[in-house]
Amino acid sequence: MKTVRLVARILSALTKVVALGYFVFAAYPALGFLLQWLNLPSAASFIRLEDARTHFEVLVPFTGETFMLGFYQGWYIAKMLTLITSYGIFFWLLSNVFHAFAQKPLFTKQAVERLTAFTVANVLIPFSVAWGIFRNDGDAAVVIIALHLILGVFSYFMTAIFQQGFSLQREQDLIV
Repeated sequence: MKTVRLVARILSALTKVVALGYFVFAAYPALGFLLQWLNLPSAASFIRLEDARTHFEVLVPFTGETFMLGFYQGWYIAKMLTLITSYGIFFWLLSNVFHAFAQKPLFTKQAVERLTAFTVANVLIPFSVAWGIFRNDGDAAVVIIALHLILGVFSYFMTAIFQQGFSLQREQDLIV
């Protein structure tokens, strides 16, 4: 069990770093678009508009190199930032699940809550986000929704196991 806890701690830390990366990856262009919308000159260090304001380039800080391209349209920007933020949430919740496996008493109320949040997120968020973003490309939406549904069903089973373990552990604590 020590090995499981060690691997869970490592995966929890790694997925938290990935989640923070996604959040930064969404916040940086969002700040640039906000500065652009406010017509502030500092927006030029974040975003470059090309082709008569139909395309944008998000620039790497302090370099001027491009790291993100897209259409300069509100719907496109909103979809892009929503998708990136959604995966930030996904990895944050996943890191919480790994953290639950790293705890000494494995079956706790907090572990059940974390698994429940992960399950709900994998069942509900893909329908709203993937279908809203990829509705014109149905195959991509179906694949993303199906993968998250499978993950959601698996985590639902894990949640049920943890709930049962928590109940048994609580009963045993009351008897002792």
